[in-house]
Amino acid sequence: MTELNLTRQPDGFGSGKERRRRWWRRQFGADAGGVQIKFDVVFGVVLPLLCLYFDPIVFTNFGSAGGGLLESYQLFAYLVIALEVLTLAGWLALGKRAGVWRVALGSIMLAGALFSSVIGVILLPFSLIGLLLLIGALGFAPFFSAFVYLRNGWRAVKFDGAGSPLHVSVLGATVLGSVFVLGGAGAAQWTFSRIVSQSLHQVLNDASPQSADAVARLKRLNIFSAEAPDRIALAYQAEADPARREHLARAYEDITGSDLAERLRRLAD
Repeated sequence: MTELNLTRQPDGFGSGKERRRRWWRRQFGADAGGVQIKFDVVFGVVLPLLCLYFDPIVFTNFGSAGGGLLESYQLFAYLVIALEVLTLAGWLALGKRAGVWRVALGSIMLAGALFSSVIGVILLPFSLIGLLLLIGALGFAPFFSAFVYLRNGWRAVKFDGAGSPLHVSVLGATVLGSVFVLGGAGAAQWTFSRIVSQSLHQVLNDASPQSADAVARLKRLNIFSAEAPDRIALAYQAEADPARREHLARAYEDITGSDLAERLRRLAD
């Protein structure tokens, strides 16, 4: 008499769960496949650079009043992104040849995952609204980049070149990487902002020839400080003294190489 095996699972039962487990193991395993590497290059190197180049509202002001959402942190963000892109590119190029540098590289990439996640969360409301205009889809790019940096950072700190496990804390590596990457970029941003603030104060309050040095500094730093010329333009608009207006107009045009009247019209729009 044939017995029924009631404990046997039907073919395919649980296969979806097992496939998901295998997928996650592949993402965070010791070896990266060709598809993963292509994905990492696109979403960890190419797309972040494209987002910066076509950035309409985040770190650039796109010619409008008020500036970008995070324009005050432009230098900080650019430094972090540049370091992360270079680190990921170096890691992908070296792979198992990274040797003793793999944990350091992994720590930097884990900090990049944290940074990208925070940027993605900040942009999320605007990204959802921007989906109506299609360009909002770029606002989700930081989440893909965060995944890329997390996966590669994890792989770098958890496995050696031979694929054997390393007993390194991912949390500890993230903290150390963040101190180095975010702390270093933050210190650079603070120093930069302090120099800009002091120079701007001198330009706004000193119409003597000695303010020429401050104008020269702002001109050199203008690429990361579009807010300073706008403050000069608005000060010009509010100023009643003809001599000071001439000083502010000359300072603005020396710094930006642009017409002050045109900028005021755009700020008024």
